[in-house]
Amino acid sequence: DGIRDVERSRGLGDVYKRQVHSSNSISTTSELQDKARAQEYVISKFLDEYKKSHKSLSNKLRWIGSLYCRGNNIKLGRKRFLQSIRYNLLNIRSYLYLLLSFFGSNFYKKIYNLIVQSF
Repeated sequence: DGIRDVERSRGLGDVYKRQVHSSNSISTTSELQDKARAQEYVISKFLDEYKKSHKSLSNKLRWIGSLYCRGNNIKLGRKRFLQSIRYNLLNIRSYLYLLLSFFGSNFYKKIYNLIVQSF
């Protein structure tokens, strides 16, 4: 009947959402670096707008740095973390992520996943 169909379709939607979410968390190195480059392009395109909110720019740079670190490009990741800190000296996560990057990409990925799961 109609009620069962709605329940069934809602259930399938939940499964689909979980699959999409799961596939997003298993990104390849090149996908992560592509995402980081795409976000850098967005920042460069709208830099004047981002500079109006140093906190937003700092968070975006931290996220890009994290993408690079998880994509095995620690050097660029650290560079973005440092930029993030320059725009917002109180961005504690940027300091934490920068510190984690000194332990290597694999360690960074493990700890990052633990941090993300706890939030």
